[in-house]
Amino acid sequence: MGFPPDGPNPGLATEHMVIAMYKFLQQEDVKGTKSIILKVSQDNEIVSQITVNTQKFVAGEYLIKSVLDASDDIVMMTLLRNMGK
Repeated sequence: MGFPPDGPNPGLATEHMVIAMYKFLQQEDVKGTKSIILKVSQDNEIVSQITVNTQKFVAGEYLIKSVLDASDDIVMMTLLRNMGK
């Protein structure tokens, strides 16, 4: 599946959601949960899905790395995974 160069960017959408998750995980109301699932979809297709273990989360200097280090399961579409490499 390809995306038009001037259209939605699934990588950027995932990046923004992971950064939002970083801020969300620091809220007091979240402290009692075991895990949180972040799912990004576009055109009815899952672009990425990340399951974050809240017990492993440590806010650090690098926002995205902090979230991914606390993740138990990361599923990304092939196109997005290749962009990350």
